[in-house]
Amino acid sequence: KEKEVKALISSTEKKFGKIDMLVTNAGILKLPKEKLQLDYSMWKKVMTTNLDGTLLTIKETLPGMMKRKYGRIVCISSVAGFGSRPSMIAYATSKAAVIALVRNLSSAIAPFVRINSIAPGLVETDMGKTFNSKVKNNVLASTPLKRLGSPEDIAKTVYYLLSEQSSFSTGQTLIVDGGKLTLP
Repeated sequence: KEKEVKALISSTEKKFGKIDMLVTNAGILKLPKEKLQLDYSMWKKVMTTNLDGTLLTIKETLPGMMKRKYGRIVCISSVAGFGSRPSMIAYATSKAAVIALVRNLSSAIAPFVRINSIAPGLVETDMGKTFNSKVKNNVLASTPLKRLGSPEDIAKTVYYLLSEQSSFSTGQTLIVDGGKLTLP
């Protein structure tokens, strides 16, 4: 909700000062009971959290970054945004939209603010635990590194994108999936 995001950013700036680095990481996955279920209320909830939440947070922090001529933004997307995911249409579409948002926004805010995204594969988080063992075993079998991702794997990639080590990267999406790039 726009009011809540504005209040969050305002209170954060009052407590900690200016925001120079932002990571947008909110996301929900609602798996439908049937393969082709285009439930609009589910669609809206997923889009509101995954896409609108990302956009609103950027919208509230970006003016300060642009004014100071410095900022780094990293958006967490998903490998689901790169292909056909019939069992997660809303989620995959929302994450593809985050990737497109990053790509399109990057040229408008450069050279002072860099924005990139990370597309994780299956990671051992609360969301990752929603997948059953058959899905996890299929992912493991087809992942060259033979393990699921950890939150630390993603955090290290976030750190890289926020650091000067990635000073020539903007508008990019780094895939962090153990070499797989697909979900079942």
